[in-house]
Amino acid sequence: MLESLTLKGFQKHKCLKIEFDPRITTLVGRTGTGKSGAFRGLKQICLNHLRTTRHITWGLDKCTLILRVDNRKIGKIRTESRNLYRIEGNPQPYRAFGVGVPEDISSILRVSEESFQSQISIPFWLAESGPQVAKNLNSIVSLEVIDETLSALATEARKARHTVQVNTSRLLQVEKEYSKLQYVPSLHQELGALEKKEKSLQEKKLSIARLRGILATLTSTRSLAKDSQKRLLETRKVYLLCERARAIQEKREALEKLLKELEISSRKRILKLPDFSYLEKKRKTLETLKLQKNSLSSLVSSLELSLESRKDLTTRLREEENKLGEYLKDYGCPVCERVGSVAEGYSHWIRQHGAVSRSAPPYTPTGF
Repeated sequence: MLESLTLKGFQKHKCLKIEFDPRITTLVGRTGTGKSGAFRGLKQICLNHLRTTRHITWGLDKCTLILRVDNRKIGKIRTESRNLYRIEGNPQPYRAFGVGVPEDISSILRVSEESFQSQISIPFWLAESGPQVAKNLNSIVSLEVIDETLSALATEARKARHTVQVNTSRLLQVEKEYSKLQYVPSLHQELGALEKKEKSLQEKKLSIARLRGILATLTSTRSLAKDSQKRLLETRKVYLLCERARAIQEKREALEKLLKELEISSRKRILKLPDFSYLEKKRKTLETLKLQKNSLSSLVSSLELSLESRKDLTTRLREEENKLGEYLKDYGCPVCERVGSVAEGYSHWIRQHGAVSRSAPPYTPTGF
C-alpha cells in the first residue's frame, strides 16, 4: 500500500510531501499548481519512463523522489550522469539503465503502465472492448490465476456441501441412537457408586493386610522377647560364675604369693647371710683412687705443657748464646778486652763480668 510520496527538485516542486489516504487520495488545486507534476513524479519513480532530465527543477542539478510502500522507503536520484534507486536498509544502490526499473524495486512496487491513466485517457476502460479490457486486466493481474482460484473455490464449495449433507445424516442417526440410550446417565451414576464401593473395599483389604502384618510382627517380637529373656537369665548366671571364678583366682594368687613369701622367710632363717662390710671399704677406696687418678691426669697435662715451653726457651737461649759468641769474636770482651771464641759464649761473659763495656756497642738479647 502506498503511504507517502516526497518530491525534491521535480518540475516546479522544490520540496513537496504527499500523505496518501488508505482508501482514496484526491489532489485539488488551480491550474499550474503542480497536480499533474505530482502524478508524473509518482509514475516516474514507479516506471522510470522519462528518458531525459528536463523534469529537474530549473537551477538544480538533481531531483530526488522518495516513495514509502508497506513501511519501506524507496528512493530515486536523477542527475545528468546518474539514475539510481535505493531501498531503505540496503546500502548498495541500484543503477537504472534507460527506461525500466530494477527487478528488486519492481518486485516491491508491483505496478505497470496499465496502473496509471492520464488526463486524456478514457475513464476506467469503459469504452474499451471486452478483449481489450481482459488484456489490460491480465497485464495487471493474471486472469488465469483468478480462473483457477474460482474453480478451486467452486470445487471446495461442492465438497463442503456434500460433507454437510453426510454430517447431517450422521447427526440424525446419532440423535436416534442417543434417544435409545437415555438410561446411560443413571447407569453411569450406579457405576460410579460401585466404583466408590470397590475402592472402599480395596482400602479395607489393604488395612486388613497391614493389620495382619502388624500382628505377625508383634507375635515374632513377643517370641524374640521371650528368647531374649531366657538368654539374659543364662548370661546372668554365666556372669555370676565368672565373678566367682575371678574371686577364687584372686584368692589363689594371694595364697601363692603368701606361700612364696613363707618359703623365702624360711630360707633366710636356715641360711646365714655373709658379712659384706669389707665391700663397702673397698668401694670407698676405689672412689679415692678415682679422685687421685683425676688429679694426676691434670698434673701430667700441666707437666707436658711445661716441658713444651721449656723446649722453646732452651732453643731461644741457644740462639742468643750463638749471637753473643759472634759478638765476642768480633769485638772482644767489653770488660777485659779478651777476644774469645764463639764456643765460650754467653756463659763466660756472665761468669767473669757483670757489666757491659762502654766502648763496645751495647748488646741486647732478643726475646728477653
